[in-house]
Amino acid sequence: MNTTFIINGGAGRVVASIPALEKYHRLNPDDDFTVLVYGWENIFWSHPILQNRTFSIGQKGIFDQHIKNNIVVSPEPYYVYGYYNQQLSLAEAFDEEINKTKDHSDLKPPKLYISSQEKINIRTLIEIKRDEHKKRKVLVFQPYGSGLMSANGRPYDPTNRSFDVDQTLSIMKKISDKHKDLLIFYMGDRMFKHPGDNISVNIDHIPNIDLRFYISLIHEADLFFGCDSVGQHIARAVNKKVL
Repeated sequence: MNTTFIINGGAGRVVASIPALEKYHRLNPDDDFTVLVYGWENIFWSHPILQNRTFSIGQKGIFDQHIKNNIVVSPEPYYVYGYYNQQLSLAEAFDEEINKTKDHSDLKPPKLYISSQEKINIRTLIEIKRDEHKKRKVLVFQPYGSGLMSANGRPYDPTNRSFDVDQTLSIMKKISDKHKDLLIFYMGDRMFKHPGDNISVNIDHIPNIDLRFYISLIHEADLFFGCDSVGQHIARAVNKKVL
């Protein structure tokens, strides 16, 4: 009997689950396991182990194909003692839940993969913007978390995981003034971009920007700077410096 792992929560949690799932594959080569996620299956695109095992939980036929005859495991790392006492990382907590172990010495860093076409597309965009702005270095800046919403016409995060919108603009101005050779790419929902932001690179002409775009962009950047959200997990998984 095979296993179906249901990975819920935000995209950052999905990225953090990757090392434990890779380890499970190493330890259980005979288990043709499946991974179901809530809308973030594109995180696993191009992954040599996980791409063909991963499906959206809302996909037609999921119950009959991947749940009915499988053992279902829904790991919850937030409830792991070591995690909520800050003794374990999120990836290690997933390891404890998925692999039933407290030995994390063989746990590898998370790794995301981008395709050749994605590399070509993002490198082309960066070169165009370098020539346009006469700047060479690339910073990806994610000031807001997923909890951001609009209250009285102003961006507001009740979870306190985002920078203030005016603080965000002030930070970008200070960075831009001090580092003249730096292209700043804003990572986030366009509706929350500060109306006074004439500093970050304009990518409004690009339709349907999704998480794969930002994975590719961070992969090609020099530095990621952001709040407590998915961008930090992505940067870790593509081996970029993080502030």
